[in-house]
Amino acid sequence: MIRWFNEKERDGSASLYSTNLTLNSTAAIPFENAYRVMVGVDGRDLVLRPLEKALVDRGTFDSATLYPIVSHKSYARISSTSLMSMVSDALGVQLTSQPTRFVARWDEDNGFLRIVGAVKQEAI
Repeated sequence: MIRWFNEKERDGSASLYSTNLTLNSTAAIPFENAYRVMVGVDGRDLVLRPLEKALVDRGTFDSATLYPIVSHKSYARISSTSLMSMVSDALGVQLTSQPTRFVARWDEDNGFLRIVGAVKQEAI
């Protein structure tokens, strides 16, 4: 049986700042067609779920849980100071203008990006 290589299988990286969350080119691949994202916590991991415009337009999701994402050739970025403040509180770390970097892995089964080990145990 042939196992095809997939760029989404490589580890990417997520850089967290006080004003934005930036994904490198590898982590950004699944977000190329995303219109909005949902950001949440799963155990010790931060998760990002890309949503296409048609899905968002159906009104299935609360608009307060959706964040715009801008995708470029070499990165994708979610810019929201209020979101990053919530993320900072959940992580238990002070985010600044200097990046805090984490490994990011695409979870094919669940359709979201997992930012691995981002949440400190006591923040859960």
